[in-house]
Amino acid sequence: MDAWMQTIPWWVWPLAVWDAAWKMAGCWKAARNGHLAWFIGLALLNTVGILPVIYILTHRSEPASKPGDRHDDASGPAPEN
Repeated sequence: MDAWMQTIPWWVWPLAVWDAAWKMAGCWKAARNGHLAWFIGLALLNTVGILPVIYILTHRSEPASKPGDRHDDASGPAPEN
C-alpha cells in the first residue's frame, strides 16, 4: 500500500482534502434546505469543489422556519398594537 500511495503526485492530496471539505459543506447545506437533487448531485459528482462552492454561493438564504421548529420565536412577547 505504501508504494501505491507514493505513486500519487503530491498535489493530489491537498486537492482531495479541499474537495472533501467543500463537498461536506455543500451536502450539509443542501440537506438542511431540503434540496434532495442538489444533495445527490453534490454527493455523487467529483468536481474538485467547484459545484459545492456554486451551490453555497447561490443558495445563501436561510430556509423558511416551520411551525414548531427550534428556531421558531413563538415564545417571545406579543407585539403591541
